[in-house]
Amino acid sequence: METNSLDKQEKKQHIPEPAGALGFGGWLILPQIGFVISVVSLFLFFVKELPDVLDSSIWGVLGSKDSSLYDPLFAPMVITEVVWNLVLVIGTLVTIVLFYRRKRIVPKLMITLYLASLVGMIVSYVFVQQIPVLKEAMADGSQIREIGRYVVTCVIWVPYFLLSQRVENTFIK
Repeated sequence: METNSLDKQEKKQHIPEPAGALGFGGWLILPQIGFVISVVSLFLFFVKELPDVLDSSIWGVLGSKDSSLYDPLFAPMVITEVVWNLVLVIGTLVTIVLFYRRKRIVPKLMITLYLASLVGMIVSYVFVQQIPVLKEAMADGSQIREIGRYVVTCVIWVPYFLLSQRVENTFIK
């Protein structure tokens, strides 16, 4: 009996530690903060913005064929935004769980979330540009700045999750 437990202890001692940084420290702190920000902002979308868009007075003006401001793309845009944000919420929550379980798939999920967020912003921008009332309302350039922010985020974090020794040691090895 004792020999068996000693063999297990010896085997554990002979497993080499990965070289370089390991764990959730270093730059991996920032994506963890990003998780919190993403979940909060998506939650706020569902709690604050969505009810405003679905309000009968706004929906009646933009979604009714009788209105002079009617646009046939309004309803598909709202549906696309809601579904897209639900997918992002679910994807983010799944990634958070797998992140803290140090699963091998996490780097791919992180890259997918970053790129999906960028694509979602671009699709939203294209929709808004096709609906005159919304295009006018968003003429302040805030969507372009947001797309730029997502591009910068992808330029920084996609290579990090592909090349970082800490990521490799934490999730891959």
